[in-house]
Amino acid sequence: MDRVTISGVLPDIKKAFSLNNTQAGLIQTVFVISYLICALIYGFLGDRYNRKILISVGLIIWSSVTFASSFVANGNQHFWLFLVLRGCSGIGEASYGIIAPTIIADLFTNRMRSLVLTIYYLAVPLGGALGLFIGTFFAMTAKTWRAAFWVSPGLGVLTAISCILFNENPPRGIAEVDSNVIADWRGFQATGWITDIIEILKTPTYVLSSLGYACQFFTLGALSFWIVSTLYYLQLSITGHATLSQIGLYFGIILLVGGITGVLAGAGAASYLKRNNILQGDAIVCAISMSVSGISLYLCLTLGRLNLFVAWTFVFTTCFGIFMIGTPVADILLYTIPPARRSTAEAFQIAMGHLLGDSSSSYIVGAISDAITTDEGPAAQSFALRYGLLVCPFVCILGCGFHLFSSLTLMKDQQIMLQQIRQNITRPEDQQVENEDAEVANEHFWLFLILRGCGGVGEASYGIIAPTIIADLFSGRKRSTALAIYFLSVPLGSALGFLVGTFVAKAAKTWRAALWVAPGVGILVAIVCILFNENPPRGKAETSTDVTDTWQGFQATNWIADIKAILKTLGYACQFFTLGALAFWAAPTLYYIQLSLTGQATLFQVGLYFGVILCVGGIGGVITGAAAASYLKKNVIKEGDAIVCAIGIAASGISLYLCLVFGVLNIVVAWIFVFIGSFAIFILGTPVTDILMYTVPPARRSTAEAFQIAVSHLLGDAASPYIIGAIADAITSHKSPAAQSYALRYSLLVCPFICFLGCGFYLFASLTLVSDREKMLQLISNNNDPSDDRQIISQDNNILSE
Repeated sequence: MDRVTISGVLPDIKKAFSLNNTQAGLIQTVFVISYLICALIYGFLGDRYNRKILISVGLIIWSSVTFASSFVANGNQHFWLFLVLRGCSGIGEASYGIIAPTIIADLFTNRMRSLVLTIYYLAVPLGGALGLFIGTFFAMTAKTWRAAFWVSPGLGVLTAISCILFNENPPRGIAEVDSNVIADWRGFQATGWITDIIEILKTPTYVLSSLGYACQFFTLGALSFWIVSTLYYLQLSITGHATLSQIGLYFGIILLVGGITGVLAGAGAASYLKRNNILQGDAIVCAISMSVSGISLYLCLTLGRLNLFVAWTFVFTTCFGIFMIGTPVADILLYTIPPARRSTAEAFQIAMGHLLGDSSSSYIVGAISDAITTDEGPAAQSFALRYGLLVCPFVCILGCGFHLFSSLTLMKDQQIMLQQIRQNITRPEDQQVENEDAEVANEHFWLFLILRGCGGVGEASYGIIAPTIIADLFSGRKRSTALAIYFLSVPLGSALGFLVGTFVAKAAKTWRAALWVAPGVGILVAIVCILFNENPPRGKAETSTDVTDTWQGFQATNWIADIKAILKTLGYACQFFTLGALAFWAAPTLYYIQLSLTGQATLFQVGLYFGVILCVGGIGGVITGAAAASYLKKNVIKEGDAIVCAIGIAASGISLYLCLVFGVLNIVVAWIFVFIGSFAIFILGTPVTDILMYTVPPARRSTAEAFQIAVSHLLGDAASPYIIGAIADAITSHKSPAAQSYALRYSLLVCPFICFLGCGFYLFASLTLVSDREKMLQLISNNNDPSDDRQIISQDNNILSE
């Protein structure tokens, strides 16, 4: 209750102490820093002393300083005292926040533990909602923000008394013994605090889930502190009237309903997955919930200005998604860390979560908003805070990636924890397994590599130049349509490559025949290009459609200056990384999966299926991406291309992850997710090229396209097939279908994380898209370039020769 109460009366507190947004953000930062420091102390004490007494003392301290903070006098000169008292309130939250889950862990195990943890974590949304309800209600009734801090201290004292009278302090680890999770037990030997920390950090699942938890803390801290103010200013700027009590009431209801349903849904989904032999269910649920909350928050902040109902709807889905994590992430800690270290692990996780998360997020958002504007008008504040909060969706996507990686080590770490309990040792001796793979040397393979490298010359020619010709022939929606038709060749060509290649190879009974068809088609295309292709003047489409009023030809700058203006390709590189890995390894992976499941499979069959899926999914994706971006730009938001790219690559990452995790259960499931992933990854084709065409001047488009393609291949598919193969070889040297399926599936799991990074890059690209387009049109109109180094070239592209 106490932490969220601040949000409901924040504008009044700012007035009372004469604060700007940056200073207001310090309130949360000081509280969290105090909390994380005290968390480490309580973690040490909780593994060694009576936990019931520790919780009770902490609650009494928290209640006292919270009540005292309501009596600090107005004025900026007294703000330091308010900060000190808010910092001291972190002592109380650290006490029960760290120790309570470990008591639950020592009373219950397995599904009952998950159920009780779910009930416990319902206190987070319930307390947050009550903090907003009761705090804003009392503040409004008493006509002072101070009254908001008069309720929770009394409840804290009552809770402390109840804890002393009725709470248990069970022996550490007793639940595992009583429920026969382990067969033998000789008690626990306490180790030093530093030793505990070192050993805990050797658990990969714990480290990764803690980083994911920190991303949740970052987002939750920023939202709990700033979202009410943001929505208040947003409503005030749209309708002209709004009250903090009204906004606090709405947000409280959403926080309550979304939070409770989120906690229940997260616990239920994780339990269902584990019950159905998806033992990594907790980590999977955490990853999905982080991605849902990040995407929902982004849509709220970008589309909310169009309609308040839309804003509130996405606030609800954000709260629902962010609270799904509570029970699963706590469950992960409790079954990967031995009982004697759980309080320390809980403390360290929360301390690091707050240190990397909400200790700075509220301050960062406030500082960004102050940097955007100093205007105190509702419209200006709404704009500044919404754009300041846009850092949170990117952090959510990072958190999703951390949870995905934690799923890879979860089962192994759980088995190690149970072994530690049996043997009552801090950690088994590290074992190093040497990879005995022998490198296969082939004296002619180098020649094959060189020829495949030369094959890139041809793809570079049309891949770079063709989109720029389209850009000089069409503009607006026609350009998007023409680019969509052009990019249909990617899935269509890939599908034909699989279908025709595997068919010819099978008919000729040699893999070499697969490379005999494409060269003939390429020669025919080259002849058609010479005979019928146009070479329009650069920028012709913009002038003929009056996109710009004045045009005098284009002055070319030097190549270095061009490059500086077009470093916006990181999202595309993430797409290339994933596409390169899939194009090279997806068919062999699915072949080994089917062979290990059914005992029979052929490369021709798998290639045929994959080709059909790639063709249908790719064509559908290209058309959908182009249509969705065009619809958004026309009817909803100018940043439609970037939003479609972000959603497309995020959806492909999620689909690929689900394919690799669940595909081993049923081959049909694997193919379904392959189709969804192919559909989603090809959504990006037209929008990402359209972005380049209307943010880069015509005289630089070939350079821009070349640099984008070069950087994307360099950071993407130039390395991804090799990386996947190297990881697979490191996992196993066995050549059996089951071993190869396992190794390739787990090595390909790097791709979903790359997809989520790409989603973040596209989200950030949307923030500058409109302004960059205006700059491009201004450059065309003025024929000016920011570079001082200009080289004038002939406008008709004639070759000058002496």
